[in-house]
Amino acid sequence: MSWIYDLSDGRKACLYTERNRIMFHAFPSRNGGMPAVAKDDHESGLTAAMYYGTIYFSYISTGGELIFDGIGSGEEISLGSAEGIKAGPDLAAAAGNLLLFCLRRGEDGNMMRLEAVDPYRAGRPWIVAEGKGLSGYRVIRQQNSVLVLVFCGNEIEEEKVWKDGRFCQTTQIRYRQEMSRLEKEYSVLKRRMQEQEREQRNLLEMERHRNSELENTLEKYREEIRYAKQKYDELAGFAGRLQAAVKQWREKYMEEIPGQ
Repeated sequence: MSWIYDLSDGRKACLYTERNRIMFHAFPSRNGGMPAVAKDDHESGLTAAMYYGTIYFSYISTGGELIFDGIGSGEEISLGSAEGIKAGPDLAAAAGNLLLFCLRRGEDGNMMRLEAVDPYRAGRPWIVAEGKGLSGYRVIRQQNSVLVLVFCGNEIEEEKVWKDGRFCQTTQIRYRQEMSRLEKEYSVLKRRMQEQEREQRNLLEMERHRNSELENTLEKYREEIRYAKQKYDELAGFAGRLQAAVKQWREKYMEEIPGQ
């Protein structure tokens, strides 16, 4: 990777890596065009920023340390072991501060922690974000501040902005969180309404089934009543015919019997 900056004397300066070396070259050059070796122990992670006219840079050394230095700024500063760094470092200037970001794995081995440290100020680093699912971050340099996007997978988990000497959550992420909360509540309410609707449909279907069974039973009773009435009518007709036949028989034969 390489960085190119405009110097105060009108020249341009380039900072880049070449194997384990960090090279610095200003052009048009005053020494015949030869680049200078700024460091010879670079392992990975070179990052740079211009701050009040000085080019500062940071990297992970071959000795496993997080190193901070500046072109012509004096002695380098070791910021401790680089063990556990999963992303970064990234250097950015914000509101009078020079901040160095890196994503580290926590001491317990599970939590991921996005840290920011001012190399010139002793003390514990700022914890920008912390969580098990953090996978990366991006530092967006603004006019007098920085915006930090914290990722969980491919989704933005948090948005933090440097303001008044600390990292504050942006209103946009709070809006998204509120929308997410409302969407979850809506989803729960919708699921409950769907469950209630299914219960009502089931009850209605059971009621229809009971009504159908009752109607079938009533129809069976009606059929039995119709059958009984039909038999009764048949018996009544037979009885009437029998009475008529008996009467005719009596009228015909009883008169012929003597003594009657």
